[in-house]
Order: sequence, then C-alpha cells, then structure tokens
Amino acid sequence: MKVTVAVIAMTMCIALAPLAGHADADPPDEAAAKGDVLTRFRQWEQAAVSGQGVAHFQKNAADDYVFTSVSGEVSDKQACIAALKEATIESWKIDDVKVRVFGETLIATGRAVVKGAVKGKEVHDIARFTETCIRRDGRWLPVALQMTRIAEPQP
Repeated sequence: MKVTVAVIAMTMCIALAPLAGHADADPPDEAAAKGDVLTRFRQWEQAAVSGQGVAHFQKNAADDYVFTSVSGEVSDKQACIAALKEATIESWKIDDVKVRVFGETLIATGRAVVKGAVKGKEVHDIARFTETCIRRDGRWLPVALQMTRIAEPQP
C-alpha cells in the first residue's frame, strides 16, 4: 500500500510543481489558474514518464512541503524526493480538476489514475487529491497534498 501511495504522491508533486514558475505579480484569477493547472498537468505527463520529475520537484516544491497519504502517514519534501527516486511512472491521468483561488492560495482537487512501479513492484491506483499551493515571490509553490483512495487497485 505504501508503494502505491508513493507513486500517486510523486505523480501529483510532479504535476503541480510546474505552477511554481508561471505566476506573475498580478493577483491571480480562477479561470487563468485553472487553465494553467490543466496545461501543466498535460505537459508534465511526458516529464513524469520520462523520469524528469525529481529535479523539477526539488527545484519547485516549497521547502516545507507536506504529503499526507491515504493511510494518514505524513512525509516531508525530502521523503517525497526519496520516494520519487525509487519510482518509475508508466502512466498517469488527472481528471475532474477543480481549482479555487483564495488570494495568495490555490486549492486544486481532482482524481488521479496512476500506473508505475517502485523497486520493481507494479502499482496501479485511483485516488482523489487536494493540493494546496501558495504564492511566494510571485510564484505558485505546492505546499501540501492529501490523497484519498477511491477505488481498489486494478490488475
């Protein structure tokens, strides 16, 4: 279970971390933020499956990033990086995305379907997520992710 959760968590970290470099100094609007999130999800599908996620996550996630797994386990940024280094993401799909902006805070919710492997063990999971990003120095930074499994892993 921890292996599957690690793959989903790392996928979401990769997916939302690109927001870090794409906000401007003007106050964000919800439509633009959602468009940016959806665009980045699609762009980062390729990065995730090509193994480019570690360096990007290291650079763009907030230093105080926190992940809460479906089992309630809490991991910091360094633990997420370590898990990502052990994961191979074969495919991922993010859908049913909703983005809400509250001043300098962005909350994205949606569904993630992830396939991959950790230490040679295949994983496939479906979960709902809530990701929180804040704007620091005009950049969106992912600071927290919480996952909830919504379906049993598929064979």
